[in-house]
Amino acid sequence: MAYIKFNNDISPIQGSVKIISENLIRIDTNSEPNTSGFSLFLDEDMTLPMSEEQFEDYTTVYNNGEGWYELSNDGSVWEDDPVPVPDPYIPTVTFIVDNGIIDGEEKQTVSNYEDLIIPTVITEDGYEFKEWTPEIPSEGEIKWDTTFYAVVEDKHVYFHTSGGGTIEGETKQFVEDYNELVIPTPVANENYDFVGWMPEIPEEGTVECTDFYAVFESNIPGRLESVETDITDTQLGLVENYDFALNTYAEVTDLQLALVEVYDLILGGM
Repeated sequence: MAYIKFNNDISPIQGSVKIISENLIRIDTNSEPNTSGFSLFLDEDMTLPMSEEQFEDYTTVYNNGEGWYELSNDGSVWEDDPVPVPDPYIPTVTFIVDNGIIDGEEKQTVSNYEDLIIPTVITEDGYEFKEWTPEIPSEGEIKWDTTFYAVVEDKHVYFHTSGGGTIEGETKQFVEDYNELVIPTPVANENYDFVGWMPEIPEEGTVECTDFYAVFESNIPGRLESVETDITDTQLGLVENYDFALNTYAEVTDLQLALVEVYDLILGGM
């Protein structure tokens, strides 16, 4: 709705103004057609212009009916076979939910939030509906197509592994109490041992933490991986541009012997 100030009136009237075409405007109001030209405002005191455009040239009644009339700015009037005037645009509101269904109309064509019938969200087991995003206004005009998404919280318990083994059993479970969990069986890879769950799984109580990780550790002592170094001689100094990588399972004494062998190999080749 807008406040329409006609040039030959002192006070504005309320009404809806819609631009139909370049030369045609429709005014929805119970007042009689006024052909003196007009301006649009957001407030009754006419301090907030709705549009910088002035509608001084709309001085011809093109067509009228009960509660509405149309003005043209080129002198044209309605004829028996006029150019069809499109129906007013009405936005479409869409509701979307994942892991559940919409109980109600997923798409609604309405102009105001007061006319919107918000559907009910029915979630799948293990999910809980929290809210709509963005927040749905309780009133006001809907100006364009809008989509609202149901925010659904996942209430499942998940079991993971960070490497070094696998887990056998259901890795996704929905329970309300920890004592209802069927904890999967950890299976360690070769040279690894299962050492526990992180965090520790409570024996009972309302489920709060929903992610648990099986922790595996190597059972080979002195495991070294991807060692890169430079060989330094106390007399010759740094032997530049020589790197070696050791990716093996070894005791510390084995590593010392390996370094001596490499050192001798370098000196022998000089």
